[in-house]
Amino acid sequence: MGYGKNLKNLLDEKGMTVMELARRTGIAPTTFYSITQHNAAIRFDTALRISNVLDIPINPSARTIPTRTWKRCQNFPPIKSG
Repeated sequence: MGYGKNLKNLLDEKGMTVMELARRTGIAPTTFYSITQHNAAIRFDTALRISNVLDIPINPSARTIPTRTWKRCQNFPPIKSG
């Protein structure tokens, strides 16, 4: 299932329109129309806003991203204890 289909299903489940989601997230409606109509990829920051507004974990809105494409960041400094 693609991003657009996922988002459409989530909006239907929550009884929300694209315009309402755009208003509540502060993201242009054209972004959501692009996602839902053209199956455009969802940026992480957009997925985070969607998850906050729809009160869902972030993974359902982007569940089709294969985890094998994620890269582990090794540039973080070590955590200091104490």
